[in-house]
Amino acid sequence: MTVTSTTLTVALSGGGTVRAPIVAADVPKPVVSGLADLDRDGHAEVWVETARGASTSFVQAYRYDGKALRELTFEGGHIRFGIGGSVTHGDGFSCTPEGHLVVRTAESDDGTSYRVRTRTFRVSGATLVLLSDRTATASSMDDPRVRAAYEVDCGSVGESD
Repeated sequence: MTVTSTTLTVALSGGGTVRAPIVAADVPKPVVSGLADLDRDGHAEVWVETARGASTSFVQAYRYDGKALRELTFEGGHIRFGIGGSVTHGDGFSCTPEGHLVVRTAESDDGTSYRVRTRTFRVSGATLVLLSDRTATASSMDDPRVRAAYEVDCGSVGESD
């Protein structure tokens, strides 16, 4: 697997390669953040870090459907998933055994009480479909919902730096 500033190239186990354009990268050289078979189809999605801030990195997922490698999109556009955060903001996600992606964000104005947004998606082709979007309030960073917003549990995604 190779990544340039403009292209992701993946060698197939049966021979040959597939390529996808890297679009909307805000880093000089995107890197592979990890692999995870999000939709449980037997092909691991490739997660590429395409942006990085002071305390958070952002990844985009690329899916091989047996014919082509394409970026997963949402509502017709690019979608990035945050990893990390600070005292007042956390981004994380998990891949479920049912083949869903659960994306969590925690935000706080004062570092004590948090608004936690949880969105659940499923994959349809190269598109993410929103299944649910919930918001809750948590009274501290010790709340399990807040802690989950700072974690990634999706194959090896987030393990490379």
